[in-house]
Order: sequence, then C-alpha cells, then structure tokens
Amino acid sequence: MRPNCRKTVFKFTVPVITFTLILLILELFSRFYAQYFHEPTNNYDFRIKQPAPYQNSPYFSEKFVNESFFEPGKWDLSDEGILIPADFKGRYFSTSGGMRSTSFQPEKSDFTIHLFGGSTMYCGEVPDEYTIASYLQTFFNRNLPGKYIVKNYGVPTLSIAEQVKRLKAAKLRKDDIVIFYDGVNEIFLNLYYANKDSSIVRVAVNNMNTLSWILKIMLYLSENSYFVKLFMNPINYAIPEHLNDKVFMDKMLTETAAKYKKKIAEAYRLSTGRGAHFFHFLQPQFFSDKVLTEYEKNLGRNKYLVIPGSDISFRAGYPVLQTAITQLPKEIQSYDLTHILDKRPDGEEYYLDNVHVNHLANRRIANEIFDKIRTLPDRKFQHPREQRHLISQQKY
Repeated sequence: MRPNCRKTVFKFTVPVITFTLILLILELFSRFYAQYFHEPTNNYDFRIKQPAPYQNSPYFSEKFVNESFFEPGKWDLSDEGILIPADFKGRYFSTSGGMRSTSFQPEKSDFTIHLFGGSTMYCGEVPDEYTIASYLQTFFNRNLPGKYIVKNYGVPTLSIAEQVKRLKAAKLRKDDIVIFYDGVNEIFLNLYYANKDSSIVRVAVNNMNTLSWILKIMLYLSENSYFVKLFMNPINYAIPEHLNDKVFMDKMLTETAAKYKKKIAEAYRLSTGRGAHFFHFLQPQFFSDKVLTEYEKNLGRNKYLVIPGSDISFRAGYPVLQTAITQLPKEIQSYDLTHILDKRPDGEEYYLDNVHVNHLANRRIANEIFDKIRTLPDRKFQHPREQRHLISQQKY
C-alpha cells in the first residue's frame, strides 16, 4: 500500500474506531448504571430481578421471564384491529386457535365457559396453569367434573367493544356461560388516550405514523440501547394535557359510562339470545387501593412501568364505571371486583404494574368469579364451605 493510501485509510479509520469505542463505553456505563443505580427502565429488567409478586412462586426462572416476553412469537392483526396470537407451544406458555391455552381441560364436556377480556385475562405474566381461566377450570373440575370446558378469548389491548366483536364470532351453545372481564382498557382508551371510537392498537399505530423518521430511529434505538433509553429517550412521559381539563374530562366520563353500559347490555343480549348465560365483572386495578405498601409506592413512581397520568385517569374514571354497572337492568349480572385485591396478607404483593397481576391474584379473582357463577339455578355446586376447604387445600 502506498504511503498516501495508508494516510488516507488511517485518517478515516481512526475517528471511526474512536467514535465506536466511545459509544461502546457509554453503552457499558449506561447498562451498569441502569442495573445497579437506576430504576428498571422496562418490564423485562423489572421482572428478571424477581420482584415481590414473583417471590416464592414455583415457576419463576430466567427461562420463564425470557419466554414470557417472546411468546407467542407473532401477533396477527384482524380486520377489526384486534391482536390474535399465533399458535405457540413453549415450556410455560401456549396458544392455539387464536386463544391462550387453558390447563386442566377435560377431554369431553357438556358446556363451554367463554372468557373475554384484554391482557389481564390473557395473563401473560404467568404460565398457562396459573391464569384466571386455568384456575376457573380447576374449580369447575372439582365441582362438576366433565361438565364445563373453559376457553380464554382474552388478548392484549381489547376494549369492551372489541370483546363484543369476538363474542359475535364465538360458537355458543345453549347453557354455555359467557364472562366479560374488563374496565382498565376503557380507562386507557377513553380517558388517557381520549380516543373512545378507536382502539388501543390503532392509537399506537397512528402515534407511530406521526413520528418523524429521526424519532422513529431514536425510538428503535431506545428499545435496544440503555444509553439512548436513559439520556436520549424520544418518548414523552409528560401527563396528557387533557387530563387537567375538567370540562373535557367530564364530557369523556359521561360518554365512557354510556358506552360501557351499552356494550355490556349488547353482550348480554348476544349471549342470552343464543341460550347462554352472561356474567360481567369490573376488574381490579392498582389505583383502587388507598393504602399502598412501600413496594406499590415505588412501583407507582416508576414512569417506565406505570404511565404518568394513568393515576389521574383511573381515579377519575373507575368510580364512573362502578356507578355505571349499578345502573344496568337487574337481569344483567354485573359484579364489581374493584377492591378484591386491596387487602392481602402481610408481605404478599400482587401487582407487576398498575393493572397486571401475579398467580396469587389470579386465583383470588377466579375464586370470586366462580362464587358468582354458583348462583346459576339448577347447578349442583358443592356447599360454599366445602368449596372453600377444597380451594385452601389446592396446591399450585
């Protein structure tokens, strides 16, 4: 190589190598800082450290956490904008036919229990056998063996309007049971995003489309680089301005309540019109509890896990939803589960963010749902005292 060529190569390579080394050092420093001195910047970093809700859980491991963020491998988007999981079979998670798998299903059954909800019904925070659906299946197996099979139609981001769409496509038989479990996505969509006629998926897509190409690159880098995530993050964590606009919020609250009641009533008519029984449940959420533990206080302060402004949205919106279900016709069995997780044994924690919970909470929720379904006539359920004894002896 000629001297002039060497000088040219040296002139360009040295700055590139130097710049690369600087970036590498910054990234390594950022990772070290995030690991030991900074609050977790994403759900994965938070959960891999085995936070309190995962303490003493029989399934927790690095493999479990890794699979929970990989499954189901692919999400398809239906024409209605609904996420549908691809078929997946892992050690802890499995999906089939567009649904999360329910464990302990009998080979044959007379009736089906159809569970509809969002990510809190999908239960991506726990293995298959610890979902609400699987616990409910176990309770039915012990009371009415071979009578009911539980199917989990829950998928992330689903609002009650989208649950109704999934219900329309479901195959119902006479004396099947339809269960709607919802509330939190109504608050996110209607109040936090102020986009009641859209869907959370479409809102996310539209927000992405409005970004410049530079911000899109920065957003991609923030998902893969701790340095960018901590010091150059393009995500705006400011509280949405409309949450402090009382006139606007009052209008949205009124419309949210009206739409919520309308969709519950529509789901009831669709179910009973085909001979099925219908139950509705307003789900629990983090901000319903006025007395938070130290763990919950720290969780609520982490902007990467609990979106700033969600506390305002839920504290304003949930009382409206609670009132709305009391105004439904008497024949619609709608129950308020808002506070069932507020009280817990000392040292026991449920929430992994402001809406998603662990296996212990799922069991309590499933038990409460089962208790309400027991009110159906002509069902030979065991006495409540005997059922409580069975549940207390159950090992998971």
